[in-house]
Amino acid sequence: MSWYKCFYKIGLPEAEQLLQLSGKDGSFLVRPSSSSPGQKTLSYRNGNEVSHIKIMWNGDSYEFSDSIGERIGETFATIDDLIEHYLENRIHLRNGHEVVLRSPLRVLRLDSQPPSSELWYHGTLLGSDAELLINDAPNSSFLVRESRTSLGNYALTVKVNDKVKHIKIYAEGNPRKFHLERVPNKNPLESDQQEFDCLEALVRHYRGGLVDSQSEYICTKHPINRSAIPANDLERWLIRNQERHGLEREWEELTHNETRMRLRENITVARKPENIPKNRYKNILPYDSYRVKLVKLLIQDRNSSDYINASRVSHFDEEIGKQKGKSYISTQGPLPNTVEDFWFMVMQEKSCAILMIAKEIEKERKKCERYWPDKVNETKVWGSAKVTLLSAHQPEPAFWERLIRLEIQGKVHHVVQFQFVLWPDFSTPEDRDIEQVLHYLERVKALTIQGHYNAPTVVHCSAGIGRSGAVMVIDMISDQLEFYQGDITIDIKKTVTHCREHRHSMVQTIEQYKFIAKS
Repeated sequence: MSWYKCFYKIGLPEAEQLLQLSGKDGSFLVRPSSSSPGQKTLSYRNGNEVSHIKIMWNGDSYEFSDSIGERIGETFATIDDLIEHYLENRIHLRNGHEVVLRSPLRVLRLDSQPPSSELWYHGTLLGSDAELLINDAPNSSFLVRESRTSLGNYALTVKVNDKVKHIKIYAEGNPRKFHLERVPNKNPLESDQQEFDCLEALVRHYRGGLVDSQSEYICTKHPINRSAIPANDLERWLIRNQERHGLEREWEELTHNETRMRLRENITVARKPENIPKNRYKNILPYDSYRVKLVKLLIQDRNSSDYINASRVSHFDEEIGKQKGKSYISTQGPLPNTVEDFWFMVMQEKSCAILMIAKEIEKERKKCERYWPDKVNETKVWGSAKVTLLSAHQPEPAFWERLIRLEIQGKVHHVVQFQFVLWPDFSTPEDRDIEQVLHYLERVKALTIQGHYNAPTVVHCSAGIGRSGAVMVIDMISDQLEFYQGDITIDIKKTVTHCREHRHSMVQTIEQYKFIAKS
C-alpha cells in the first residue's frame, strides 16, 4: 500500500478525534510529527484509546521510535515497507505491550472535495501559515481555510487594524449552510442571523463589511490567492488563473520575495578576482552557502581555486529526496577555460546524467562551449579530463542522447548527456512541444539508474537559471505526481521559490513560469 493514501495533514488533537469518530480497533493514519519537524507520526487506535509512535528517518532508513527517541523494531528503506511489515507483524513496545495494525483509516479526505474552487480558498493551510501569508498584506486582506480545531468547519483569516484575526465559519445542516461564528452572551456579530448556501456567497456579502464583538470592522476586500492546487484540479486552476491574471500576481510576488532573499545570502567567493573569469555572466553568481566546491586534491594545480559557477539544489519534496536520493546541480554552460572544471565536477559528484537545455550557438551568439567530442569514438582532452564520445543519437527531433566516457587521473566514469534543442533562450518551447519536454524528462528518468538517483543530476542552459530552473521545477512536479499517484497538492510558486533559495533567478521570465503551469 502507499502510505500517502492514509496521510493526513493534521495535528495530534485532530488525529485523535478522527480515529475516535471514524476508526476502529487497529485503524491507523500517518501525519506530520508535532514535535519533530520534517518527520512523520503513526497514530493508531488500540481498543478505545488512541496512541502515537514516531516514524524517524535516521539518514539511511525509516524506523519507529518511542517518546525519548529510542529505536523500536527494524529499519526499512521506505515508509511503505515499514507499514507493510507491521500490517503483518505486531509492534513490540518497550513496556511489554503489543500493537496490532489492522487497516489504514480511509475517510473522505479533508481536501478531496473542496467547498470552493475560488483561489482564496486554501484548504488545509495551517493558521500559523495563513498569518505569514497575510502579515505583509493590507488591511481587509483575507483567505478561507479548513478549521484545524473543528473538523468539517472552516476559518476566515483576515487582516484587521494591522493584526491578523481568525473567525470560524460553521457549515451545518443538510444541505449545508455557512455562517460565521455566533458568540453567546456577548455583543453578537452583526451577521448573527446570516446564513449562506456557499462560501462564495458568504465572502461576497462581507465585502461590505461587518462589526464583530470587539467592535472591529472586518471586510473581505483583498483576496490572498493560493498557489497550491490539488493535482486533479490543475486544468481548472490554470483556466481560472488565466482569467484572473493569477499567474501574473504570483510572478510579481516571486520577484518581490527574491529581492529579500538575495539580501539574506552572501555571494563572496564568485566575486574573488581569480574567479571572475570563470563566470559567463557577471550578474549570475552562486550563493556561497549552496555553491559546489571542487575538491582540490583532484586537481593537478594544487593552488587552483575550488570555485565553479554551479549550485546545489535539493528536491522540493523532502520525501522523494530521501527515498530516491534525488537532487540537482544547476550550472552555467561551460566556458573554454572552465570545461576541465565542469568535468571534474561531474566526476567528483558521480553524476550519471547531464541535462543540457540549450544549443552551443543561438541567435549568432555563443551560449555554451562544446565540451564533448564532435564524432563517435573520438577523444578530446581538456587538462586532466579525457573525454570520449561512445555513442550519439537523436531519438526525437527535440533532443539528443550522448553516452560519454570520462577519465581523470586513471579514474573512469560514464555519463549520459541529454541535450534538448527546442527551447530558445529567454523564452519557451511552443505549446505543441509541451509533450516533447515531458517525454524528454521521462527518457532521462528511464535511463538514469532505473529511476533511483544516487548522485545529483547536472542541469545547465547558458546561465543556468532560466531554462534550467524551468526544467527542474517541471521535473520535481512530475516526480510528485508519479510518487503520490496524483493524490497530491501541487504548488508551482513554492517550488520555484525553493529553487531560487538555492540559486537566484531560477525561472527567469513570466513566460517560463506560465509554461511550467501549462506543462
